[in-house]
Amino acid sequence: MSDDGVSTDLAIPLSGELVDLTDTRGVAVALERVRDAERDLRMAKGVLMDALRAEASRRGDPHVTLEGGVSFSVTDKTNIEWNVELLDRLLELGLPQERFDELVKVVVETKVDAVVAKQIAKMNPEYAAVIAAARHDTPAGSEVKVTIQ
Repeated sequence: MSDDGVSTDLAIPLSGELVDLTDTRGVAVALERVRDAERDLRMAKGVLMDALRAEASRRGDPHVTLEGGVSFSVTDKTNIEWNVELLDRLLELGLPQERFDELVKVVVETKVDAVVAKQIAKMNPEYAAVIAAARHDTPAGSEVKVTIQ
């Protein structure tokens, strides 16, 4: 416990290993172990999901109910890609333009190139002021890299 009553220890899930959060080296080692376990769990999850998919396929049913109140469902996820040029044929077939415009949306995304903004700001103090005023940084988390030898 720290002086303010907050625990300085963390029990690592699954292993139960207790890590002293004030021991920087111990924290780094524990983080790497957690990452290893996370990779192993992802791999195991994939194997288990493949086994359930195979069983659902064997049964010919994506919804399987087992004894003891256990059931599972297999849902295939797909990404849809559209050939918009082919959809233009709908207009040729008589689909009204207004309805086509409801079907096909043009999306324009505005993006600022941070490297170019930096270059422009360096060249002119007035440009720099505008660029600084237009930029807003929002925390997006952080990454911690651990190397253990």
